[in-house]
Amino acid sequence: MSSEQKETPLEKETGRIEAFSDGVFAVAITLLVFNLQIPQPKAGETFLSVDLGAALLHQWPFYLAFITSFATILIMWISHHSIFKMVYRSNTPFLFANGFLLLTVTAVPFPTSLVAEYLNKPAAPMACAVYAGIFVIVNVAY
Repeated sequence: MSSEQKETPLEKETGRIEAFSDGVFAVAITLLVFNLQIPQPKAGETFLSVDLGAALLHQWPFYLAFITSFATILIMWISHHSIFKMVYRSNTPFLFANGFLLLTVTAVPFPTSLVAEYLNKPAAPMACAVYAGIFVIVNVAY
């Protein structure tokens, strides 16, 4: 190689894919917060501080589901980011594979709501199975 020819690093062609994917992850992680609700007293009643505190504590399954799913989507985003450090070019099958992964990411808020609602009820095993099932599909997508 002559002194005039310099080795240039490969130019990434994945910027649009990464930006779109980051947007999907951001929306999915944001949707999780909509499952958190402000406690409301019964009609005609008013909460005292202790009542509000008790009502907030009663919603612990929603907080647990939110934190668990937030952390999980964050880990998925970090893994996705790591994958794209190695990807410089894409093709149609790759775009469909990435799209399938993003499909699974956008589905996470639903089972999160389901498990939050039913975690301390008799239907908890089914809600947890659906929740775990979505993450099995996410792993297949990766």
